[in-house]
Amino acid sequence: MIFQEEKNHKKTLSNGITVLFQRAPYTVSASLGVYVKVGSRSESLETAGYCHFLEHMLFKDTEKRTAKKQAEDWERVGAYSNAATSREYTYFHATLASRDLELGLELLSEMMFSPLLREQDIRTEAEVVLEEMKGYEDSPEDGVHDFYYNNLFPGNSLGRDIIGTETSIRGVTSSSLRKFYESYYHPKNMILSLSGDYEPEYVFDTVSKYFSHSTGSGLEGNFETPKKDFGYFRKGNKETEQAYFILGGEGFARSFHDATRLSLLTHVLGGGMSSRLFQKVREEKGLCYHITSYPSSYRDIGVTSVVCSTSKERFAESLELILKELQVFVDKGISAQELRDAQTNHEGSLSIGYEHTESRMNNIAFQELYYGKYHTLAERIKEIHSVTEEEINRTIRKIFALPELHLSVLAKLKPKEEQKIKSIFESYSYK
Repeated sequence: MIFQEEKNHKKTLSNGITVLFQRAPYTVSASLGVYVKVGSRSESLETAGYCHFLEHMLFKDTEKRTAKKQAEDWERVGAYSNAATSREYTYFHATLASRDLELGLELLSEMMFSPLLREQDIRTEAEVVLEEMKGYEDSPEDGVHDFYYNNLFPGNSLGRDIIGTETSIRGVTSSSLRKFYESYYHPKNMILSLSGDYEPEYVFDTVSKYFSHSTGSGLEGNFETPKKDFGYFRKGNKETEQAYFILGGEGFARSFHDATRLSLLTHVLGGGMSSRLFQKVREEKGLCYHITSYPSSYRDIGVTSVVCSTSKERFAESLELILKELQVFVDKGISAQELRDAQTNHEGSLSIGYEHTESRMNNIAFQELYYGKYHTLAERIKEIHSVTEEEINRTIRKIFALPELHLSVLAKLKPKEEQKIKSIFESYSYK
């Protein structure tokens, strides 16, 4: 494979913020994002949903601009701006024309360092978040994931909904939100990541103009490692047209090598249209529209999930077929050809991602967040092809070789149907 090796540039400003830049030659757009190293796992019961609430509030009025003026300035140049909250980080990002980098940095800096967080805006936005919460409740495709985490990590912040609770959101005040903001939203707890076709010196000089704020020190995100509650079946009594369910198996804390192995493994199992579960359950039997498999890895723990939705009438048949396929997966593992196909798939996907400034921005930031170092495209491709068939099959047995898996179901079932599902689930044991 012939390509020009990319170089990652890293600098820590005097206020402690980590700045990352990767040049993307021949592109005419730029992407920039601030990654705050705090997510819902670091919240207490009282502050549940505060990270997500701040995600909303930082798009409100700042000391220099109204929310409307912010939106107008982004949209005037055709920029795309957004934010997202996860369990371990929150990030705010934008993609815009290369010529507008300085405007993007100015706007992003204002959002991060000078939000007003006024009581009247908080009251209004609380109603917006509560409506968003109702939307999740009306969407079983989304709700089943929250239900699954609640069941899998009971009594731990990892299992709580990222959006918070009605009680915690109604209890947000300007003083409580500012206290949380000042605790975690400080430069030492942030990564600023950028990608575009610029000279590194220009990027760092321009960044220094807008991100050298001195706001003092604060806290880092911290959390307690939960115990996974495997080996049981939980059902949410929700009136739905279909049955939505997730099977959970073992996983691993995020590391460079484990992330590669898990991604290859789940790709073969249920990661695409050619995967085993998609072909068996959807294409051959027509039992469902949606079925997938993926790993979720955190700093200290992980889980591997199989997600499916199907009609209540075919739920039992679907579940049994999936469990049978998992049994084959454990007993026989994957073939050499399946592994080669997964490896070339990953190599192709990674290569395509390097064509986009947003993908590069995310990639260098996430590697810094979780690995503390940067692995080049060549190193990542080498890692992909270093994974062996024997190693993958050992990993499969670790993930699914449990007395029982975890099963979360979102559907209203009759007692007889529920007992049938329970019997099917309990009859499979991957030892």
